[in-house]
Amino acid sequence: MNVPERELPINTIPELLKRMEENEIMVGTIYGTVPYANFMSATKGNMQTIGKQIRKNEAETVVRTVEAGVIRAIEKSFAFVCPRASMEGSLANLGIRNYHFGEEQFYNMYYTFAVPNGSPINEAFGKMYVVTNILFRI
Repeated sequence: MNVPERELPINTIPELLKRMEENEIMVGTIYGTVPYANFMSATKGNMQTIGKQIRKNEAETVVRTVEAGVIRAIEKSFAFVCPRASMEGSLANLGIRNYHFGEEQFYNMYYTFAVPNGSPINEAFGKMYVVTNILFRI
């Protein structure tokens, strides 16, 4: 019996780069976001390598919304780089349950919120951070 082999999930940035350089997968993000700006302005390393591919293939690598990126990652050989919480919300809204997040993150994004002294939400906001992750289909 012959059963088609499933695509192996990508868990690290080096694995992602290898598959990208072998033209097995495209990497992209949302136009005008922090990840997009970081890829476009990188002058060395992994971020520059991915930025070059994004620039070369913008029609296939840059999306306008989280939902568009999630759908592209599920339907094609596309790795979508975006804050994980945003992707999880879109996946839930679309009813998609068959996906894989890479284990390694590009970076953590930190946000600052101004609240009054003594506010009860100070402690909650002090513990939050956003993980920028990679979404793949499985």
